[in-house]
Amino acid sequence: MNRYFKNALLLTGSGLALRALGMVFRVVLAAKLGSQGMGVYQLVLTLYNVSVSLATAGLSVAAAGLTARLINQETNPTGAVGRITLFGLGLGSLAGLLQLTLAGPAAEYWLGDPRAALSLRLLAPSLPFMGMAAVWRGYFLARREVVPNVLSQMVEQLLRMGVVFWLLDRLVPLGLGVACGGVMLGTSLSEGISCGIMYLCYRKNQPYREKPTAQYDREIWKIILPLQGDRCLSSALHAAENALVPICLTLYLGSRTQAIGEYGALRGMAMPVVLFPFSFLAALSTLLLPEITAAYTRRQYGTIQRLISRTMVLTCAISILAGGACTLCGRQVGELLYNDPQVGIYLMALGPMIPFMYLEGMIDGILNGLGEQAAGFRYSLIDSILRIICVGLLLPRFGMKGFLVMMAASNCMTCYLNVHRMLVVSRMRMEWWNWVFRPVFCLGVSMLAAWLLAKELNPANLWEEIAVYGAGCALYLPLVWVMGVGKAVGEIKKSKKSSQTA
Repeated sequence: MNRYFKNALLLTGSGLALRALGMVFRVVLAAKLGSQGMGVYQLVLTLYNVSVSLATAGLSVAAAGLTARLINQETNPTGAVGRITLFGLGLGSLAGLLQLTLAGPAAEYWLGDPRAALSLRLLAPSLPFMGMAAVWRGYFLARREVVPNVLSQMVEQLLRMGVVFWLLDRLVPLGLGVACGGVMLGTSLSEGISCGIMYLCYRKNQPYREKPTAQYDREIWKIILPLQGDRCLSSALHAAENALVPICLTLYLGSRTQAIGEYGALRGMAMPVVLFPFSFLAALSTLLLPEITAAYTRRQYGTIQRLISRTMVLTCAISILAGGACTLCGRQVGELLYNDPQVGIYLMALGPMIPFMYLEGMIDGILNGLGEQAAGFRYSLIDSILRIICVGLLLPRFGMKGFLVMMAASNCMTCYLNVHRMLVVSRMRMEWWNWVFRPVFCLGVSMLAAWLLAKELNPANLWEEIAVYGAGCALYLPLVWVMGVGKAVGEIKKSKKSSQTA
């Protein structure tokens, strides 16, 4: 097994483990905090993500690009990496100071919930660590070494869970604001430890390190500044949308508490379940980017088209299964994980959107590999502005139904724009039969079999219902493998070997 597939296997396995741990984390949080607490938690994260963008945007890309170039030139990259690390420390410290200073006003006037202020203050110390860790992650990505990233993320998640679970029982009686603060304290501690692990791996990997040098500053700023602007603007618009949702829901429901609860059930409880199967594709997206970039640089459109075609086959196969399963048994999953029927309703409503969500995520990585970052940002900006307008218009009149309609329209629009751009740049045509109709046919056959099995067995409880639908999924996998996925895996492996020997 070559190094590429070893890395893919490791990233996929670790991604599944991390998302599984994340699901356990969310389930325990929901049980302790309730849907209202999850709403406050989610609001804090949306604003925190703006600070994270300021602290980290562009650093991994700059570190990976410079490291790869200097290694190809047989030059020690540690001087450049050390300089970017100073950038990461500076940007992270600036972001942390701003968040610490503005936590009170931001919580009260932006998020509309003063209870979020403590959480924002406790998260601020994590930002310098995130900035430096982003640099070292880019360094290891350029060297195609995934173990340090996987190790640091696993330790980070386990440490966060341990600290938070220990604190929650002691802090929940003190109120939601204090309890959410305890969760964020665990996050800050785990980010610091994760950064320390990345640093130790970096030192071990590079025992001889050159002093940071300013000769790379111009090149570093050239990479960082556009990405900083894009990411910070996108994060700010996303935070504005998420802050507006509870306000508009309150106008519809007449209760701020109920609005926060519904927002928490959707964003904090249902969405992590919806995104969980994307773990199977995240590793492919990470490893595919340098392969498409290399092929595009050499203008090898045949290789690009093969890689994209097989990637689309895999993405559609997994996303259509996830969407069908979520639509058909979302109610049972919601009751099983959260004992909350409202979450189950949201899962069933989100199911048909899953293929569009997954395709958008994968195609975004493909467009980056094709040098189309500007197009991706343009589509994201248009989408964010339209979403904010729709939230203001639809939610006060229709409540969460209006929000779900807006999400469906948004995902369809951005998916169409990204697919169209990908086809134009790669000089391809849409392969409807291979990408869409085959997995839809396999899903129809497997779900029909599950329905007939349910009719025959007449399941009497939640576990029996889930087992029946699980049997349907088990039938789908060999069907879709025979009808295209197996060939796609073989083609990707063949393309990778060809690129290595070229």
